[in-house]
Amino acid sequence: MSDEPFDARRTRAQMLRGFLRLADVILADRAVRSVHLGCSQYYCDEAGDAVHSSITASASWLPSDEEVSDAHTRTPYELRWQHMAWDENGAAVYAFAPLCNEEGWTDREEMDDYGEGGTVSPVASVHRLDDGSLRAAWLGALHRPWLDFHGANDRDDDAEHESEPVDFVEDPLPAHLEGREVALHAQALAEPANLGIRDVLADVWLLRDDPRGHFAAACRAGDRKRAADLVLAHGRSWLGLLGPVIPLGGALFGHGPFVDKAVVYGDEKTLARLAFQPEWATIRAIEFAPESAVVIAPAMTALRAVGPIDHVHLPMLAGHAIEELELRCEGELGPLPGLPHLRTLVLRAPGALAIPALPGLERVEVWLPGSADPTTVREVFRRTTVPAGCTLAVGILHGHQRTGLVYTGDRIVVHRPDARYAQAAAWAAALEVPLPATWEPDGADWLTFGLGVA
Repeated sequence: MSDEPFDARRTRAQMLRGFLRLADVILADRAVRSVHLGCSQYYCDEAGDAVHSSITASASWLPSDEEVSDAHTRTPYELRWQHMAWDENGAAVYAFAPLCNEEGWTDREEMDDYGEGGTVSPVASVHRLDDGSLRAAWLGALHRPWLDFHGANDRDDDAEHESEPVDFVEDPLPAHLEGREVALHAQALAEPANLGIRDVLADVWLLRDDPRGHFAAACRAGDRKRAADLVLAHGRSWLGLLGPVIPLGGALFGHGPFVDKAVVYGDEKTLARLAFQPEWATIRAIEFAPESAVVIAPAMTALRAVGPIDHVHLPMLAGHAIEELELRCEGELGPLPGLPHLRTLVLRAPGALAIPALPGLERVEVWLPGSADPTTVREVFRRTTVPAGCTLAVGILHGHQRTGLVYTGDRIVVHRPDARYAQAAAWAAALEVPLPATWEPDGADWLTFGLGVA
């Protein structure tokens, strides 16, 4: 560890960039089509609470069932350290533990071999396209969001941990406003759909050399790398007073910069205290992280997509023009009043459902527990009824996340490539549908570990 205060976001970004360099080396072998990074965490007597990396390469666009072989990298561990500097007992714990599935935590005695038995959570994937170029997608999900705040994963109180105490950076104060910026900023939040006001404000910031102005200029110029670097350096100060409930990897900045999408994690008291903060006004999509309370406030005037929530939270949606809703449903689907703008309904459910007719509803997704097999998926697809004109898809939850394989009746869709190729091929055969030849990230893959640029 450096003497500098530890910044989990910066370390995470550095290690991810190192993975891109490593993937470029591996993909120099044209027989390899894709390289995938995963992470896992588990207890054992030698590793303590280390976070381990898992790198797989495949001749297909999905991960193979094999670790990168010596034939591809010659010295895999040395190359891994050279490019990524993945410190399993140090930096990786603070940077990647929030992305590790809780189901991956296991005891040493439960493992067949060292490292086997822990659930690997997908982090990133790099694919070689037909024209030879590379495309990267960040796939990580905040399985344990409570760890994704500075200092939250501090292990200094653990008597069994022998490393030196870690000094964490603190969240910066909200970025300040000067002169006419105060009125322009208030107007931008009061009229979130009026992007012209944000442009004027960005120009004012640029004139006084404020990073927010440089972010807007980079976005206008299509310089996503510059914009992402500015988010990494300054983004936490742009959250206003929402920092305590938006994890380090939970914000996507859009026009302005103002928060466009967010993962939210907090207890009911904290969320209620912040419910009237004007910074909520520009957020179009909110994903409530695992074990978070749910508060949907009137201040969230631009909110169009939200979830997962329960039926008891539906009254909070009154007055919001929700277009996409993710709902947990343990039994029969009850009435869904007050959702005239709904286009996509996502249901976390144990089985088949009857979907009520809603004006404008275009797509229904039913996500089953991770134990579901192809036969169950096909039966749920057959028995679920949707209104005329709706499309239906049935998928399985992996580690409480909407990832993996999705059945649409005539094909298999890979929502995120955390399924092994052998599993995807077996599903395609069992369901008698084709497996797609390529994979493209879908609209759900918007989180980039706090480096997000809409």
